[in-house]
Amino acid sequence: MSSKDKDNKTLHDKLKQFFRINKGSYKSREDFTLTHDIEKEISPDSPVHHRTKAIKELCDTVLNQQWEDRAAERLWSLVKDLLGKDVPREHRHLTLNFLKCLVQGQYSKLSSLMRVNFFMVVKEYDMPEDISLRLELLQTLTENGKDILHLEERMGPFLLEWMPTVTAGDGKRGAEFLSLLVNVIKFNSAYIDEDVISGLVQSISHLCYYSNNTEVVSGCLEALDAIMCYSNLQSDSLQTFIIALCRSVNVETYCQTSWKIVTLIVLSFLCIYCKWMLGILIYEDVKIMRNLLGTHMGHCALYTMCRLLQDVNFQRDVRLLRGAVFYINMGLWGTHRIPKLECTPASVLPSFYQALQCNHPFVMYEVTLSIQRLVNKYGNELWDPTWSIILDIIEEIIAHTETSNQPATKQVSASLHETITNIENLLDTNNYNGSVQRFYDLIERCSNSRPEASVLKLIEYRASTIGPTYHQWQAKLGSLVEHYYKIETRTTIRMKVLAVLTNVIQVNRSRYEDELIERIVVPYMQHVDMDPDITIRNVTANLLVDLCLECDTKRCIELLDILEKIINKPFTSDAPVSVDADIKDVKTAVVGIIKIFTSKMYRLPSTHAICAYKILVNHLEQHYKDPSVFHDVSTTRYLIFESFLKIRANALYHIGILDATNGTVTRFSPYLVLEHGTERMSSAGGGNSPPPASPVPLQHLSCHITPMSLTHGCKVIISCIKQEKDWKVLHLILKELPQVMQNRALILSRHSNDIDFFAAALCSMVG
Repeated sequence: MSSKDKDNKTLHDKLKQFFRINKGSYKSREDFTLTHDIEKEISPDSPVHHRTKAIKELCDTVLNQQWEDRAAERLWSLVKDLLGKDVPREHRHLTLNFLKCLVQGQYSKLSSLMRVNFFMVVKEYDMPEDISLRLELLQTLTENGKDILHLEERMGPFLLEWMPTVTAGDGKRGAEFLSLLVNVIKFNSAYIDEDVISGLVQSISHLCYYSNNTEVVSGCLEALDAIMCYSNLQSDSLQTFIIALCRSVNVETYCQTSWKIVTLIVLSFLCIYCKWMLGILIYEDVKIMRNLLGTHMGHCALYTMCRLLQDVNFQRDVRLLRGAVFYINMGLWGTHRIPKLECTPASVLPSFYQALQCNHPFVMYEVTLSIQRLVNKYGNELWDPTWSIILDIIEEIIAHTETSNQPATKQVSASLHETITNIENLLDTNNYNGSVQRFYDLIERCSNSRPEASVLKLIEYRASTIGPTYHQWQAKLGSLVEHYYKIETRTTIRMKVLAVLTNVIQVNRSRYEDELIERIVVPYMQHVDMDPDITIRNVTANLLVDLCLECDTKRCIELLDILEKIINKPFTSDAPVSVDADIKDVKTAVVGIIKIFTSKMYRLPSTHAICAYKILVNHLEQHYKDPSVFHDVSTTRYLIFESFLKIRANALYHIGILDATNGTVTRFSPYLVLEHGTERMSSAGGGNSPPPASPVPLQHLSCHITPMSLTHGCKVIISCIKQEKDWKVLHLILKELPQVMQNRALILSRHSNDIDFFAAALCSMVG
């Protein structure tokens, strides 16, 4: 190249030459001359094998040497016939490769005509097997899309037309094409018409959705990002654009680097999805949507996503629905929310609710995560209309978890309960502004899956609305006992219900005791002896005893029957009794029945005390009929015998209980007398009081006196003397029996003298 030629080069040409210096390895600063011999070797007049050999040898030369001006035009004219459809494929490929080397090596010397000619090669020589080489030629001709000089009007429509062909089947080739397209948009967006941009959005979105190649999907996202950042996204393309982003956000990324970025940026408001279930979000996708929402079209994009969520035509497009929910969440109340988006949660939550109608766990999970984030960040700022929609959504999700058997539903349920717990925390701190009753209705619906603390709060809330001043309060109490005592299995919760029931009865005993026992206590506790939880049996026994102590109606007998079932359960159960802890409930019931007997003998009706006495006697009889059951545990026998041995009778055969503190009987029952001869009956009518003056009060008073037989009790004591193997119990009998036998009225209360039986039993021990 002469110095004159160098001086004539424009500044633009000099700069281009400077920045392209590395494209070839210059062996000489002199231009290479296209000789006649070279032209002859590659001309159509030479045999094909000579031509192809010469062309192959020229590839390196045209790539690395600067040739004289117009050499490119002459070389092109000599080899272009080898691109015909009738030319063998290997010859066409060799020629295309030669042209690529020629363009790359002589780039700065290509005239506008030659650039167009080479572009037309790419465009018009449409043999399917030549696509990859044509793409390489186009990449070289345009510096991978950065330079479309003299091709401005042709490039956009051609890329739109060629895109389906060049991206079909070959993922690597598709990714390379998209890379070129991105550069064309970035560096030459002013030359691409709006209709072409709209068409590209359609094609890119279609490819993004249906491609399984991550490089292609990433390329599509980059292309969409370039369109949004460097071009003018048309409103008619916005929906397609958003659909592509919403769908592609579900595609798994294989690049570990991108995943690390996503973990830092995205997962702060999405949580970590199970990889097998939902995949990992693509960073580029999130970035693009964030950029879109931050533009003047942000509100329009938000509206479009809400409309997509409500469109019944997209109800089965799970990827679209999930992506739209995620982006709305991200834009409005995510960690990196878009401040420009002025939209209340109440405006978008109805769309979330509509999206749930697809009944797919992926969408359910995404909505649950979004609600969870909203409640966590802005729960104390939400008011009733918003809370109403949130509770609608939670109710729908609960319904889904109740019916779905899909594995992913477990993730939905876990997130759901975290959200409910967060709302509970707001309620505890008085920051919840929604309907409390409806919220607890939802907790009740999923109470089986809620923690114990949550259910206890629910029970406390329900208990606060149970009382005579509330509508159908007894039915509410029955429902509470049904759900959280009868059906529930967790001990703490069942105990809480028993505590609530106890409190309700104590508060309303004066007026509603009989109704509560008839409608609640007896129906739900009549089979408590069959309950596998000993703690519940024990607490229930305490409740029944407390009720019996205050109950003066016939319902007391029904309660005593239940207590009798509890204390006799070990005789029909296969569970071994080896320590006191095994019969904790039995001991509680026995102590309670003893207390009922000793307190009820001083009150009417006397039948309650007699019933309690008979239950204790029958229980002792069972001990000696089947001694193996309580062989290792004698506590209940000891307690019953201890109470029986404190019974005393006065001269009028009224019975009383020995006071353990002073060893005397301070009070005898005015209503219970021992059975004795008829000649003594008249003297027993008045108890400890003097006979009344008139016969009418005498007749009225005598009707309250009830005779009671201790014969069975005496027989049990005799059985103990004969059969008892536990020294503690036997020692009690032998120690206290002499004191009892000194009570003449007690021992000689009937015609048949029981002292002979005692004497015989004691003699048998000595003999």
